[in-house]
Amino acid sequence: MNSYNENLHSEIVTSLNNQEIELKKLKGQYDASLLSLYYAEGSRMTAAEKLADANSELKDQENISEQAVIDSDISTNVVRSATNAKDQVATTVTNTAVAAANVQIATNAIVKLASDTGSIYSIVQAANFGGEIYDQSQTVKANMDITAYQAELASQHSMEASATIAEVATSTVADKATATDTSIKTLLDTATAELTAATDTVTASSTDLATANNVEKKAEGDLETVNATKIAAEASYVVSNQELNLNLSVALPTVTPTKSAEKEKYTVSFNAFLSPFPKEDKTTVPPTYTPIQPVDNYYLFLVKNDAKKTFATVNAENIISKTNDTDKKFFIEISAVDDAASYSQEIVVDKLLDSDGEEFVLGDNYVVFMYANLKADYKKKINTFDNYLTAPSATFTVRNLLNVPSNTAVTPSGIPPTKLTDANTSSEDKGPQKLTFSVNQAVVTTKVDYRCIFLPDNKELTKGLLTIGELCAIEAPVSTASQIQDIEETITKLTTEVKGFESDVEKIIKKIEKGAGGKATPKSTAAIEKLKAEKASIDDALNLLIIEIEALEKKKEKLHQDPSGIEVPEHNHTEYEIPGFCFDLSIAEKIPAGSYTPAGESSTGTGGYSIELKSNMTDNFGNRLKKGSSYIPVILAISSDSEKNNKTITNALSDFKKTAPFKKQ
Repeated sequence: MNSYNENLHSEIVTSLNNQEIELKKLKGQYDASLLSLYYAEGSRMTAAEKLADANSELKDQENISEQAVIDSDISTNVVRSATNAKDQVATTVTNTAVAAANVQIATNAIVKLASDTGSIYSIVQAANFGGEIYDQSQTVKANMDITAYQAELASQHSMEASATIAEVATSTVADKATATDTSIKTLLDTATAELTAATDTVTASSTDLATANNVEKKAEGDLETVNATKIAAEASYVVSNQELNLNLSVALPTVTPTKSAEKEKYTVSFNAFLSPFPKEDKTTVPPTYTPIQPVDNYYLFLVKNDAKKTFATVNAENIISKTNDTDKKFFIEISAVDDAASYSQEIVVDKLLDSDGEEFVLGDNYVVFMYANLKADYKKKINTFDNYLTAPSATFTVRNLLNVPSNTAVTPSGIPPTKLTDANTSSEDKGPQKLTFSVNQAVVTTKVDYRCIFLPDNKELTKGLLTIGELCAIEAPVSTASQIQDIEETITKLTTEVKGFESDVEKIIKKIEKGAGGKATPKSTAAIEKLKAEKASIDDALNLLIIEIEALEKKKEKLHQDPSGIEVPEHNHTEYEIPGFCFDLSIAEKIPAGSYTPAGESSTGTGGYSIELKSNMTDNFGNRLKKGSSYIPVILAISSDSEKNNKTITNALSDFKKTAPFKKQ
């Protein structure tokens, strides 16, 4: 390899390596910022929930205080009435006793007079029986007897009235009314104090919420900044890898093997190595150029990440000189195909040895190199007789994927059937609430714990919080600008081609006009017809370019008017609200003990689990599950094996976006 190629290759390797290191650094910052935002959102939600509880308590205290004021007013009036009654009754007792005594005196006088009248009547009866005086005395005696009787009754009634009024316990009533009023006043003071405390709590909770909001928004900004930088770095690496390293990349498996005999795989892909001197076809107008692939064979090598800096062409050639075994290969050979634009090769982990001749180890870091064996005539043409070795691919690690827990549900859900996403779940079921889920354990080869996590499902609490889906959508304007720039570059290129075609058309027209002005001969006539055919062909090509330019101009204008028309991965906005805050596998793995519930052993022994919900269970932020609040159950499958085995495992999280919520009973 000449010095220019060596320097160029070294610069490419260094550039891609530096970009990969920067990407790893940004990924670490992104994970840290995401976790910080998660806890900030949790603090904000907790503060909002406390404020809601404080407002509810304040409302209750206002009602209690209002009723206490009413009761205090009534109690004051009762005390006043009881005091007045006590005073009036005391006066009445005195007056009634005096009246009874006076009535008794009068009665005694009347009785004495009646006795005297009886004596007179006896004397008159004896002295003048049947006379006029006798008749009058008899009448007087009868009237006096009646009067005496009535006087005795009046005396009796007055004594009874005096005794009865004396029995009225107004003093006791007044004392009890006073004691009750004192208690009511104490209750009023207590209610007022609690109302003041509740008001202070609301004020403090509002301050806490404002503080939590500020912290959360700052965390959002930090994450968005890091995310934008990470996306830019990723795009930069992708472009650099495409342009400088034949887009050499490794795709990892996304599903777990369904049979224990199946092995993990990874897929290596790269673009074809093309000559900078394409094949020109002058028989067409305009001339066409076909890319040339000056390669006999491509070779793929697996290299430990630690050894990528020292892996060079000589190492690749030494490995190629070895003979591949049927089962264990030192390299993968791919025959070049002339019209192939790219290549893709699926590799089973135990079928390809690394550059040191050692077997692939799950959990270790590797890179892939591609070596192109160039054709001899191409080497002569460029006067360089070295073959081509790419820079290393991005570092990759293959791990076992744990099975994703499925069929996650809580029954009874506590939610009316009309509001359930799962029509089979009924709130009419009786008995305690139970969380159930299942796991396909057929190919599990490690110790696995299942953690039950309950995510709050309250849109009022999560309103305005950033989610991971929305974080992806935020970067749309950046992609819009990039698309507009690409369109403008394409338009400029096509416009240049149009001008070239227009110049060719003008030249042909002049030739035709010149030929038509001379004497017509069969040869000149054939030449003119040929020129006309060329002009028609160029006109057609010109018209197609103009149509393409117009379409690109319309697309550019549309993107200017509506950036949402950008071609980016679609996100269902309803999914952004589930659970309404940042949450994914990386966060679930970092939830501390006390914020999840271990599932324990399988209740069926075949991968089915059932856990009864208890009053002491908590949500993912460590808050006690509240009766009447909605939650989304999530199951984290996490390896609990030794550290050595853990690095070979990728944990799994159930699909909480498609899991029906439940209401704690």
